[in-house]
Amino acid sequence: MRLIRYYDGKRESYGVLSDDNKALICLPSLAKSMGKRLPRSLEAFLRMEEKAVKTAEELLKKHSKTTSRKLIAVNRIKPLAPIVHPPKIICLGLNYRDHAAEQNAKIPDEPIIFLKPHTTIIGPYENIIKPKMVKKSTMRQN
Repeated sequence: MRLIRYYDGKRESYGVLSDDNKALICLPSLAKSMGKRLPRSLEAFLRMEEKAVKTAEELLKKHSKTTSRKLIAVNRIKPLAPIVHPPKIICLGLNYRDHAAEQNAKIPDEPIIFLKPHTTIIGPYENIIKPKMVKKSTMRQN
């Protein structure tokens, strides 16, 4: 089950991507149509752990036996970052040889640990904004 958080032009929701990544089904809407309940947000869904997953799997199994009219084309939504407010983001710098080589840096003797604020999270296809105070970009250009 591949979950996606998205905006459809009216509201934010979450759903499950199809195997070909071309469509999704909104889990809260599917649950409502079948007389069940799932949380309104992906984060609340994830907090429910196994209970939410089992409910979603049951709904999807029943749905696949009926119709695909509840499918939403992926090109009609805006994918969002999966988690809006993670409690903390702990990063490990230069943690593999290829990354150190990309940066022309030697592999450190001890791990380089740093934190990122939740405000650094962006969704797919969003622009990375470099603050004016940053003088050197360490990102590779493709």
